[in-house]
Amino acid sequence: MKRFTQIGIGVLLSACICAGSMTGWAQQGGQRGGGFRGQSAQLLCDALLLSPAASEKVEAAYDAAREKAMANRGDMSNMSREERMEAFQKSQEEIAASLKTDLKDVLPESDLGEIEGVLAVRTFMPVVEVRGLRMVELTKEQHDALQPLSLAAVKAIPPMRFGQDPDADAAAKFDEAKGKLVAKANEMLTADQKKSWEEKQAEVQKEIDDMRARMQQRRNGGQ
Repeated sequence: MKRFTQIGIGVLLSACICAGSMTGWAQQGGQRGGGFRGQSAQLLCDALLLSPAASEKVEAAYDAAREKAMANRGDMSNMSREERMEAFQKSQEEIAASLKTDLKDVLPESDLGEIEGVLAVRTFMPVVEVRGLRMVELTKEQHDALQPLSLAAVKAIPPMRFGQDPDADAAAKFDEAKGKLVAKANEMLTADQKKSWEEKQAEVQKEIDDMRARMQQRRNGGQ
């Protein structure tokens, strides 16, 4: 059921974009805040299961790199859709390069090597189970065993297809990747950790549900 929540909000937001908000979204170009607009920095922290301290440094580095990239690409309001997508892709490449340099003292080499792959993911929202797991205090053994699975789950998020459901094969692969993470986490977490994980997932899901309600209200003309 949670996959359909994730797919549904993606389709809903895509429909809003296609209805006329594409330019505004592209101009924001990954701004964090205001719901789940611009997930790149957060998704990277999720995928790597980073601690709060490391997450803060990654988010700060991402914000600095994003601001620089946005300044370099200039005004996108008069660009065609293809030009905006090309400019956005170039910005993402610049951001990834900056992060790999700026986070050398924060992340191990193996994590730095995952930056491009995670930044390539296009989504408006997190994977509830992964974001919730990142908020749980894990032992090193748990982190090392679960991180490859959290990375796989985030990278498997189906690509957005404006106004359409994700490809069925892509959605199935995402379900499989997420299922492996959930199974391993349930195997490794203590009872207290599982309780915390459930609570954090509920918090994330509420944020998603609230955003879905706001977007639906916008589609209905604010009524």
